[in-house]
Amino acid sequence: MNGELKAKWLEALRSGWYKQGQGRLRDENNQFCCLGVLCDVGGLGTWRMDHGGYSYEVNGCKSSFLLPAQDATIARHTGDLMMLNDGYRLSFKEIADWIEENIEDN
Repeated sequence: MNGELKAKWLEALRSGWYKQGQGRLRDENNQFCCLGVLCDVGGLGTWRMDHGGYSYEVNGCKSSFLLPAQDATIARHTGDLMMLNDGYRLSFKEIADWIEENIEDN
């Protein structure tokens, strides 16, 4: 993935700026999953209030649960990241460590 974006994502995950949540990119309480944090720092789209939370729109394409696949590397790891955040409920700091070890820079 883009090294600059990856660095911003890792910083955001480790910063404490984001409250962690599950099941949505961003919920009505402004809790984010790790992929929602990526959307937020990536700045490719806009957040829109939706039923029970927010959806993220990129070029008119809306996603409530999955990251719009703008990067093939992230697309390959979306399932893993969702499982780490929602299934295993790892902290953002633990997920950041996993990203460093498993997601390569372009």
